Amino acid sequence: MYGKLNKTVINQAIAKIKVNKKTVTLSDGARLQLRLSSKYLGKGSWSIVLGSKENQSRITIGEYHHFMEGFISIEKAREMALALRKSYKDGTPASIVNVSKSNSLTMQSLITLYLDFKKPQLAFNSLRQYQSVSKILSKTELSRTTMENITPLLIKQELDKIASSANNKSYFYSFIKSVVDYGTGNRLIDPCPLPKFSQLFPEKVEVKSRKALELSELNQFFKDLRKLKLEYIANLLLIILTACRCNEVLKRTKQDIIEPFDSGFMWHIPAERMKKGREHTVFIKQEVAKLLDWESLPRGNLIHHLKKIGFNATLHGFRALFFSTMIERLPQYKDAISACIAHGKDLANQSDKSYHRYDYANEKVIVFTAWFEILKQHGLQELLDLF
Repeated sequence: MYGKLNKTVINQAIAKIKVNKKTVTLSDGARLQLRLSSKYLGKGSWSIVLGSKENQSRITIGEYHHFMEGFISIEKAREMALALRKSYKDGTPASIVNVSKSNSLTMQSLITLYLDFKKPQLAFNSLRQYQSVSKILSKTELSRTTMENITPLLIKQELDKIASSANNKSYFYSFIKSVVDYGTGNRLIDPCPLPKFSQLFPEKVEVKSRKALELSELNQFFKDLRKLKLEYIANLLLIILTACRCNEVLKRTKQDIIEPFDSGFMWHIPAERMKKGREHTVFIKQEVAKLLDWESLPRGNLIHHLKKIGFNATLHGFRALFFSTMIERLPQYKDAISACIAHGKDLANQSDKSYHRYDYANEKVIVFTAWFEILKQHGLQELLDLF
């Protein structure tokens, strides 16, 4: 009767799918079948055929996953198939509601899968924050609740217990939504739409503006920088001169492409370091290239030493300073300035984004050169002379 399938047979089928990229259907005997997906490796669905050849019905029993728990195992599928066959023999029509067990995954199990998936993509500090959130959520009723029983109201009730401020609740809620989206997108759970934060919580999230230095404060700031070691000055100047996010500069490697371009160099920042996952280019002047010879630093280390000299703004604020200054000085280059900070193109027809491949390389030379000259007027040259 049943018994043809085991882990070895399924492993062999999955290996075949990897090569042929085609769906495979396996038979366990007595009309119990496992159909393995070619799109989601290891994922499949159990079904059984009931009835005579003239009047057959295929009934879906539920979901199978070769690499994860919480789905219908071989033994469970056989047990359910026997029950269905008995019901059919006893006169029950050959139809049944899909009894998929994918939602028997608990929230904590799904969080674990999500973190395993995100781990290679996250910076060390970001991963620690995610793990901290997971640890806090593990102490709530949410963690023990199966996904089929998760409701927006339950999420609200549990978050009200562990977080007092709207900002903290918003952070936890965003994390939960990301976990649910991951589960839904990978078909680990059935669709579980969650409302916007503002539709669930009456509290208003306070958006704190990022502190940025004013252009008039740069001269004194550059003088204060001379108190630091050259390695700190070099890394900070690269952040300021390129208007990049911290990690885009501080995680640079010797493999980064730096090619001669116009009166300086075009620095290609690889997609894996960029927020939107697309390669970015910034223009640096000849005099600035020597800063790239210095070893990069951890972000926390740089911030720690900046605080010692009284810096109480944020590193991200230099992007705001660049953008606001250049928009004021060169408004005709608005699109190029947005491209300089790796923001999207401002197009009237959003469909045009799929076709717009112009990278503003020549305009970037103009914008970054103008920015370089502005910084020189506020004391940059004295710092560059140290190298």
